[in-house]
Amino acid sequence: SYCLFNSSLIFWYSLIKSASSAGLVTLATQTVSSAVSTITFDGYFTSDYNFYRLYITGWSGSAASKPAMQFRASDTALTASSYRTTGFVNNFDSSNGLLDANKYGAWDASLAKLTLGTNLEETDAQGGMGGTVDFYDPLNASTKPTFLTHVQSEQDGGNVAILSVGGYYNVATAISGFTLEWQNHDCDAGTFTLSGVKK
Repeated sequence: SYCLFNSSLIFWYSLIKSASSAGLVTLATQTVSSAVSTITFDGYFTSDYNFYRLYITGWSGSAASKPAMQFRASDTALTASSYRTTGFVNNFDSSNGLLDANKYGAWDASLAKLTLGTNLEETDAQGGMGGTVDFYDPLNASTKPTFLTHVQSEQDGGNVAILSVGGYYNVATAISGFTLEWQNHDCDAGTFTLSGVKK
């Protein structure tokens, strides 16, 4: 019994050690402090990593809208109407004290919306939008590029919301990066950090 417990400890220690030695590696950071139309990361996807995570802090725009993204290939945006997304929104409205869960989606759009449902508030009174966007095996030319977001923000009108959206570009292709925008408006604040997970 003691030997089995001791072996388990060694096993779990080796797992923890392996995970910590892998870890996240920061590849690039961009900070927006004045109005820009887009934010682009390109050329950071390499064979060193299969999984990437973009950390977003304090993202806001010049008017209430939805953040959106287009993939890039060879430093060129993929603009075809081939983005398919689905997601859900959990929001709390103080006027009725209810927690509402809503399901949304978009089919064959010209860009991928990173949040769905009600527009996000433009001000940074709540710290702007914060969260993550994940990318899986972006250099694999035989699969459709995918993404997953998980963010928190204030919706237009004051609701607090947690939003999760996933989707893909409906053409198998390797991607070299992505461009972010605050749909139909400028981005006026935010910090964006792209990291890769060591193999």
